[in-house]
Amino acid sequence: MAREKHRNGRTNGALPSAPDFGREEIARLLEVAVRRRVEPGRPVLVEGQPAEGLVLVVSGRLAVHRPVPDGSSVFLYELKSGQVCAASLLAALTGRRLPLSLSARTVSDVAVVDAGVIRLRFENDASFRKAALELLARRLEMLLLDLEQVTAWSREARLCDLLLARGPVVRASHRELARELGCSREWISRLLGALQAEGLVSCGYERIEVRDADRLAERLAASRTGPLGSGESLRSDS
Repeated sequence: MAREKHRNGRTNGALPSAPDFGREEIARLLEVAVRRRVEPGRPVLVEGQPAEGLVLVVSGRLAVHRPVPDGSSVFLYELKSGQVCAASLLAALTGRRLPLSLSARTVSDVAVVDAGVIRLRFENDASFRKAALELLARRLEMLLLDLEQVTAWSREARLCDLLLARGPVVRASHRELARELGCSREWISRLLGALQAEGLVSCGYERIEVRDADRLAERLAASRTGPLGSGESLRSDS
């Protein structure tokens, strides 16, 4: 993976939008960061390894996922331009190993700030410390909400919600959707086939088009009934 150091505040193009840290803070971080171009599907962080430093997405999209014992992984959330991987921040500050993995969903420009630099900034810079703690609090809140959804919604409801959120055209393979939802590819294929038979979606190669968003939303409401909701009857994996 090619690395390119950017010093003295020089960056390629405009600074990214900054939902996690302000633009001035991002500019300071990029002054001391190592920049990487990461191709789709390639790892950025690997669960269980020591933290190299704070990971910031300059451009592109990264997937945050957690490996599970059967060798697959469960998608947690996506990082976009201007966002920071909270797990990398926490690992950099504590010296603990990474609790999850991070990979590129698109061609991405990623900046990594050395863990030692991050610890010094956290100890000596009150504004950075405040921003870092707020970021960790937001990520924790988001994960708790996701956990509530996972335990309260059927898998059918989560698939319908994903299609409505990303539609009208979702470009993803059945395997990618299965990984995001933590279920088998066969289960995804069977449920999409049922939705297509009802005229709610049409499916092609790595492409799903929502044909009737209103009825799909009704299906979502009907299947949002808990771990034993209507969607669970289509499960192939117990």
